[in-house]
Amino acid sequence: MLAIVSIPLILIPLMWFFWQTWSYYSDIKSGDTISLDDRLLETSISTLVANANVSQADRARTIPTAGLYPELGNWNARVTVVEFVDYQCPYCQRTASVVRRIMAAMGDRVRFIVRDFPITELHPSAKQSALAANCVLAQGQEIYWRYHDVLFADIERQTPADLRAKAEQIGADLSAFDACVSQERYLKKIDADIQDALRAGVQGTPTFFVNGIRIQGAVDEKTLTRLINVVLEQIPQ
Repeated sequence: MLAIVSIPLILIPLMWFFWQTWSYYSDIKSGDTISLDDRLLETSISTLVANANVSQADRARTIPTAGLYPELGNWNARVTVVEFVDYQCPYCQRTASVVRRIMAAMGDRVRFIVRDFPITELHPSAKQSALAANCVLAQGQEIYWRYHDVLFADIERQTPADLRAKAEQIGADLSAFDACVSQERYLKKIDADIQDALRAGVQGTPTFFVNGIRIQGAVDEKTLTRLINVVLEQIPQ
């Protein structure tokens, strides 16, 4: 009799746990914003950290060791956040301002890197947007970040003419930009980013790696800040 009575007491918490887990998983797969209440936030982050695979091989797939990449923060920071983006992705658009606020608050404690993952099945011209962004990056980090903000301010208008007009708007050298785009100078770099992303398990955008801990989906400010702080707390100063 006791065993029969205890079954519902066991099943109810289990059903609640699986429902919460499935809801969280569905948000990630759809690319929707991941926003958790405090208890779920702590549980989910603890699980991510406990299960993190931060081997050298995994880090090599996500953190570039050569070439020019968009960066914010401190090169020698104890925490490196890598984001794989598609400049025409609405969820990346939603995350762009979150990243900017977090980096302004974190300062030199974090290094942030952008890598390309244009999803041409959804956004056929996304690789052209990535190419344009890389061509602007070749003119400097500061001007790239202006272009980054302009691109994500209007993801619907990114035809070749739009991309050039936006480069002109932020003060890029148009002759250098035109030459870079016409020569498709950074397509191999973009393809290399895509391959590294696929090997690291990236399935959609945005996908973040926080010292090798992968989190997929548009993360809200509270969740990403907490994850970064947990990782910082676990690394000796």
